Amino acid sequence: MHFMEKNGNGGVKRLISNRDLRYVYVGRMSISAHTSIVRKVFRLVRHAMAVNRCAEISFQNIGAGFHLSHGNAIILTAKARIGENCSLRNGITIGAEMRGKRKGAPTIGNKVWIGPNATIVGKINVGNDVLIGANSYVNFDVPEKPRKEKIFQA
Repeated sequence: MHFMEKNGNGGVKRLISNRDLRYVYVGRMSISAHTSIVRKVFRLVRHAMAVNRCAEISFQNIGAGFHLSHGNAIILTAKARIGENCSLRNGITIGAEMRGKRKGAPTIGNKVWIGPNATIVGKINVGNDVLIGANSYVNFDVPEKPRKEKIFQA
């Protein structure tokens, strides 16, 4: 993960002062640290942070450039796959369906922006460069790069 600003300043300061960035960093370290003891320590810290934020995010299937903004009350199933450079807002649920023709978890492409309080469920595919509006409920495939008039919102 790259925390430095373009001018080379503020890497550690930015990591310490931005709680969303801290949570993503701790989550990534909880699965990629070099020793099992360090991973366990980061998992404990991640759990404490998740309880404090009312968020449960599994970082196993999340691409590089993952961005949280106001990352409170986010539920993300461990089975979901999220591409690179995706941005999530507060109150989002990305969950699995347990029965029916859409049984499974979503696959979300690259450069997807998901607005506040959106819900994405079932074994569906969300294409690249998609904007999912605030308060949306998505349980169907969303094609790549939809035209402006096809922004999906409830």
